Amino acid sequence: MVSDVIGKSYSKHLGNCCEGRKDVVDKKVYRVEEAEQFLCSMLGWDDQLGMGVVKDVLGQCGYDVEKALDALIDISAPSCSQFNENLLHPSQFTDKTSDSIYHPSEKEYEFLQSVGYVCRDYTSVFTGSKEQPLPGSIEKTDMQQKILESLFSIPDSQKHDPKCMDWKNVVKKVESFGKGLEFCCAGGKQSPPDAKKDHVGNKEAYQVFRSPAQVHYDTMKTYYQKAAAAYAGGQWAHAAHLSEQGKHHSLLAREADERASRDIFHSRNKDIKNAVTIDLHGQHVKNAIGLLKLHLLLFAYIPSIHFLKVITGCGADGVGKGKIKRSVINLVEKEEIQWSEENSGTLLLCIDGRTEYKFQECDSDTD
Repeated sequence: MVSDVIGKSYSKHLGNCCEGRKDVVDKKVYRVEEAEQFLCSMLGWDDQLGMGVVKDVLGQCGYDVEKALDALIDISAPSCSQFNENLLHPSQFTDKTSDSIYHPSEKEYEFLQSVGYVCRDYTSVFTGSKEQPLPGSIEKTDMQQKILESLFSIPDSQKHDPKCMDWKNVVKKVESFGKGLEFCCAGGKQSPPDAKKDHVGNKEAYQVFRSPAQVHYDTMKTYYQKAAAAYAGGQWAHAAHLSEQGKHHSLLAREADERASRDIFHSRNKDIKNAVTIDLHGQHVKNAIGLLKLHLLLFAYIPSIHFLKVITGCGADGVGKGKIKRSVINLVEKEEIQWSEENSGTLLLCIDGRTEYKFQECDSDTD
């Protein structure tokens, strides 16, 4: 990547590079080590640009701070600098929706585990699956051992009733789990409404979203170039001032880019209504209601989920008279959730915009 930006001279012999470094140290009014620190401090927002890359680029640029800065900015290629490259063809904005099956994420799995609802993968235990553990999880052998122990061992004592759920405590865990998931919910920062931004359907509209970030990026680049020129001329204080101005616009560019991302996401998804299906077959009534409540809380932090389809089954008491179904209906009516009956064993709940529920104030699960 570095050689693509700097050119073929990047591959020159290491010995020549070191000789050039020594000669320049004698001629320049600044020490090379200080120049490296100066460049690294300006571009510290990019994790890919370590001191090693800065040293390499500065050496290949003949220890010319201004030239090295231009090369490093090109190498860093932050999202806002790829503005023109990221322009999408209008055909790419065509709405494409498809049905999909909901799979809990690793983070959601960890959350369910923390509140006592764990979906065990019995198949992997008995078949000896070789799948790698999820990032941050325990080793596969330890996981298998723990699953086997949970399957075939009986606990000595039971300190609390697993059917009772402290929903106030669960809400705290859900709030922690939900951080980072609410991409463009009501509480997040969003740009003010703009008629020009109503629909991202062509290249011009895309430019409207991305242009503020590009403006700040261009300003940042100008300040950095002036800072490098001042540094090369020995104007240390002025160079530091210009560098700080560049860092300020770098931050503004990243914030503008994040806002543009949220605005584009909102514009592209506002007419899409997603539904997630959960199946409560085989559950005891209290377990089923507990799982339903957990999913209601989880999806409160995922605004792209608008409907929750709940498969309750018909029950042994007669068609459409199952205990789970009656309990689900009692809960959704108590929570004033709009619902409809797709068929005798499936309910469709409208959870769009719901962020709070009455059961959150309960100390325990009494349903």
